[in-house]
Amino acid sequence: MSQYVSPGKPSRRRWVFKGFLAACVGTFVFLAAMLAASDTPLSHQGRAVRVRLPDWARSPVCQTVRGGQAIGEQTGPDLSFECPARNDIVRCDGDAIEPRDVALAEVCRLGSLPLAPGSATRLDSAWPLDVRVEWIEVSPDRTAEVLASRQIGYGLGLRLNVHNVERRFLRFFRLGASPLTISAREFFGRNVVSLPSPVLGGELLIGVEQAPVRPAVIRLQGPADVILPIGERLYSSLPGLRPGQYDALPVYEGGIRGAPVSVSIKQATSTTLYLPSREVGGVRIETSREQCRSSSSLRLDRVPATGRRTTAAEVSPAAACGWRFDGLQPGVYESYLRGPFGSQGRVRFEIRSQLVSSVSIPPPSAQISGQITYNGRPYSDATVTATRGAAIGSRAESTKTDAKGEFVLTLDGPGSYSLNVSGAGGARLIETRTLQVVDGDNVVRWPMTAGTLRIDLSGLSGQSSTRITLQRSGVSINATLPPGISRLERHGLPFGEYEIVAVETGLRPRVSRAVTKVTLDDKTSEHRVSLDMLENDSRLLLLSPGGGEVRGVRVSAHVPLARQLISTGFPAGAQARDPLSLAVFAPGTAIDIRPPSEFVPTCRVVPLNSVLRIVLARGRSVEVRFDRTGIQSISPLLGALAGIPGAECPVPLSLFQATPLPPLEGHSRFRVDGFPVAEGVVWELSVPSPSRQAISGHDTVVLLRLPRPARGGE
Repeated sequence: MSQYVSPGKPSRRRWVFKGFLAACVGTFVFLAAMLAASDTPLSHQGRAVRVRLPDWARSPVCQTVRGGQAIGEQTGPDLSFECPARNDIVRCDGDAIEPRDVALAEVCRLGSLPLAPGSATRLDSAWPLDVRVEWIEVSPDRTAEVLASRQIGYGLGLRLNVHNVERRFLRFFRLGASPLTISAREFFGRNVVSLPSPVLGGELLIGVEQAPVRPAVIRLQGPADVILPIGERLYSSLPGLRPGQYDALPVYEGGIRGAPVSVSIKQATSTTLYLPSREVGGVRIETSREQCRSSSSLRLDRVPATGRRTTAAEVSPAAACGWRFDGLQPGVYESYLRGPFGSQGRVRFEIRSQLVSSVSIPPPSAQISGQITYNGRPYSDATVTATRGAAIGSRAESTKTDAKGEFVLTLDGPGSYSLNVSGAGGARLIETRTLQVVDGDNVVRWPMTAGTLRIDLSGLSGQSSTRITLQRSGVSINATLPPGISRLERHGLPFGEYEIVAVETGLRPRVSRAVTKVTLDDKTSEHRVSLDMLENDSRLLLLSPGGGEVRGVRVSAHVPLARQLISTGFPAGAQARDPLSLAVFAPGTAIDIRPPSEFVPTCRVVPLNSVLRIVLARGRSVEVRFDRTGIQSISPLLGALAGIPGAECPVPLSLFQATPLPPLEGHSRFRVDGFPVAEGVVWELSVPSPSRQAISGHDTVVLLRLPRPARGGE
């Protein structure tokens, strides 16, 4: 149900007053609308505006155009226009006048015509197509205004008048073809301009702001790959581009690339892209001709206040011994000149926005020379490397020894350097020397002692590659032999005890019969080892204390031997007590076994062609504390547990399921599952210094004390 409430009836006097007020408002609105329809000042409304053209405007012809049709034409220097203007256009041409189309409303407002003088050039076009020409001005704020538009019939030989200013352009349109934009400067002083044959596609007009540091070329990447040199021009035209999406990539002097800008090209359409100046700088680098001739490359690095340096550019020596790099982000940089014997000099400098610095690379002031011997004989073709300091980003200088084992290494200057050598076979001789370098020549005599291993394999199938691992003091040296190759020779091995194991991969892996151990020392610097390869049918059987199967177990090599073989587990559909194959492990290899978190991890040795039966012990949940905070950022759990019942090697704490807890009282804390319930367990730590600590089998909180670094004088 609706209800309508009528207002009370007004008196006669009120009706008369309201009518008068409405009439006044209506009149005001009408006058405002008429005024808004024209931009003409009140002084020009409803009367003629007289315009006198300048003396250089010879033979002027100005038409008044309405709706595309000329409704009037005037010649001579004195012109008259009727205002109000409506939407009419004044179109002017002449012998020395650049064509101009101006809204009549603008003429009425200004009381003048904004014409410009134009130099005459004849347009020559051999292609039988009509041409539409637009006179365009690009303002300092990068907006383009069409000053005039003219349709030119084929064969008329039209004279084009163009005002010679920097931001004036002529754009040519031909039916179905790509537009073409030409700078007015190209018309200046020329009697004839030939219009090239039309091409399909669209046009891109690229503007680059004038600045001390600006791109040298623009590379367009998209449906076509185009390189556009910029030079000193503010605007450059690329007609005939295939339609599509492009990335315009600024490339600066020296090959430095800027950030790309996306632009879309359409058929028979002109698109303008303006690239403003960026917050980048440049540098001119010079060096002496002697340094230049002795150099193989120049490298330019950015050196941040924190973190690693990044390479901005690397080039070959220039014939003029000078380089220029633009487009560099502001910051600190280092230029490094490298030669065959190390550094040829370096210099550090700062890049500032839109400034070009000039620097000179000073020559090096120090060098290291000497001889490297290997077991008493000259060590040829070895790489000698010198690193100054230990800071992040410290640069290393390196060179090769000659047939006599001699070398020369040039350095930037004096200081403390770390020296090492790497040689034949790619093995680094683990001998590091610290050398205090002074100005001038620093002579070094370095007798190296190292060993050689020759390994022969028998029993290979020859169908798959073979991986050989040499293990010494926790460091692995790996080599892979292709199928059919059964011999490896490795030189330059540091003295010490090595464990050797080999694995031939494939559907039926073959492994060395055992883990072979050899020792290289002064008395026996060369060893020949024979490894017999066979199939190991050993299997792993994992049971719970009640005799039930245990699923979800991970097995890996205890040491970095055959490390590529890590990882396997029971398949989801395995039958009860289905053993796990150990075919990829050589007999004698220690393996880590990580069961579900309720059981204690263990470490066992792989047998040969037998079943390794293990009954897993149930563990407990404890809180493990380290007497130092920040352990989580170094390693989840440090060290290993020795003495776990049944384990044949120490079990790494990293095998246990651990959850970090908030620090408490200066301690790092973890919730650890599967911790052993046994006495006689010992926590061992080898780095940073050896440490051992007994652990109770019943404590709910286990505190592990990390070794303290030794203090000076203690």
